[in-house]
This record gives sequence, structure tokens and C-alpha cells, in this order.
Amino acid sequence: MHIKAHKAGQVNEEDLNFVVICVKLNSQWLLVRHKERTTWEMPGGHIEGEESTQIAAFRELYEETGIVKEEIENVCDYEVYDADRFSYGRLFYICVEEFGELPGYEIEEVKLFNDFPENSTYPQIYETLIAQIRAYENTRNTSFARECEDIRFYGDKTY
Repeated sequence: MHIKAHKAGQVNEEDLNFVVICVKLNSQWLLVRHKERTTWEMPGGHIEGEESTQIAAFRELYEETGIVKEEIENVCDYEVYDADRFSYGRLFYICVEEFGELPGYEIEEVKLFNDFPENSTYPQIYETLIAQIRAYENTRNTSFARECEDIRFYGDKTY
């Protein structure tokens, strides 16, 4: 498997297959566990039909975390070459501002981590994406960084 990151917007929108969303709360990783897996992953999934990547990212955020309104930023595009074929995705970044109830889709659990866990679903892909996230965090807009530092949970559920 070969993974390569590109500048955000470098891959044509119509070639993108996936969206992945890095969600942070006070510098912690918000990850999800699928009902059929024991490993952790960032929210994300396939782009459906004629969705834009941004609409797909908002839909996946809701379906997998209950997050309903967020400001979202492009981090990078990426390609994965595996089994003689390419697939392409776009990585987004948000800081949590509000939680809704976890919808009853495919996610069993949502949890915060101080460090990205070793038992992740896509470790080879995440190695590249995490490097891109860290570089993005080091260079992102200062006002956006301040927003991320002053976030609160809403509701009575622990995620």
C-alpha cells in the first residue's frame, strides 16, 4: 500500500472517493468505533452520489458523532494505491463546538484520546494523515486555534 498527501484541492473533486474528518476537543482526538470492529478511526466515509466533499463530511460527522453544525477546514487531499488501484480522499479538520445525540447508524462508540491509539482501523493511512494534521495544527490560523481551546461538551452523554 502506498499513501501520498497532496495540497488541499489538488485532486479533482470528481476523483475523490472518501472524506476523513479529524475532530479535536481541547487537543484530544475524537475517534469512533464501528459496531463491527474493535479498532478506532476518525469519522469519515464514502462520498455519496453527487455530494460535494464538504457535504459528505458534514453528513459523515452527523452519522458517526452526532455533530450537527461545525466550521470545517480542508487540510489536504490524499491518494491510496492498493491492489493495483488508486482511491482518493480529502482530509478535514474541526474543533468540536456542539454534540447531538449519537444517531443509530453504524457507530457503536465515540471516545476522546490524548494520543492516537495503536489499535486504529487504518494504521498505514493514518500515519500519513496524522503527519498532515500535525503540520496543519502548527500553521493554522491563530483565531481558529483559540476557538479550539475554549470548547465545551453539550448534553449529558460522555463521549
